[in-house]
Amino acid sequence: MKTATFPSVRADVELREAIDRRRAEAALLAGGLAAIARTQKAGNGIPADDVIAKLEARLASARQALADKATQNLSHRGTNLDAARHQRENDYR
Repeated sequence: MKTATFPSVRADVELREAIDRRRAEAALLAGGLAAIARTQKAGNGIPADDVIAKLEARLASARQALADKATQNLSHRGTNLDAARHQRENDYR
């Protein structure tokens, strides 16, 4: 009996990319699960509520700084506009 040979199958590029993406996702998931297991075993994890509270505080601080900067820029522009109007009025007197 002769050994049968199958012709090589060429996979579509999109199929190969999908397979590679799934392998990468599986590796990422496995690494994450391993990290969780190590943290649980060591007992040195940080509660999610604490992490979220810190992130929310940082976000609120950043938003406040942005609002303060915007207010400062608007008041500065108003001062410049008032000075320009005053100067223009004086030029025509």
